[in-house]
Amino acid sequence: MKVCTKCGAEKTLDGFGRDRGRLRSHCKVCATAAGKKWGEENRERVARNRKKWREENPGRYAANSKKWREENQARVAANNKKWYEENRERVAAYNKKRREENPERERELQLKRKYGIGLVEYQQMADAQNGKCAICRGENEHRSMPVDHDHHTGQVRGLLCDLCNQMIGLGRDNEFILESAIEYLRKHRAIGRTENLDLI
Repeated sequence: MKVCTKCGAEKTLDGFGRDRGRLRSHCKVCATAAGKKWGEENRERVARNRKKWREENPGRYAANSKKWREENQARVAANNKKWYEENRERVAAYNKKRREENPERERELQLKRKYGIGLVEYQQMADAQNGKCAICRGENEHRSMPVDHDHHTGQVRGLLCDLCNQMIGLGRDNEFILESAIEYLRKHRAIGRTENLDLI
């Protein structure tokens, strides 16, 4: 047993840290509290020392950070969520400014994230379709044509105008439904023609 010279409590030896092999005079609880207090009173100095160490040890810093994140995934997620909720306006302003200053880069990131293609691939597809919708051969007004992809496999199929892209989506990417719709239109178009002939 050993008595802490700070709090006066008698504790087992494992309640004390070691310095060069010798037990410290303060227990671990008191040492932690003292360190925390010192850090709060010397924030700028601590920040400078940490920055200097990171710059001098980039490899160790990256490895330690990665290890800590992997071991504390729930804590990291909670911290990120809390920070985002407390800084929604700041994040929105930053994202808006970034989009306005780098529209092409944002478009590139968006295409990569959603479809796995870049601006070069997108332009190649647009050129192959002569800038027209792959279905109706029309042009999209006011903005570039959306990328159509298979929602099950993620495979990019082509570029469609807004209306045709919505049509494919509302048809649930189901060939039977779309073919039935075509037959339905043909049937009623034929009926309309017959009725018009009867009136002549």
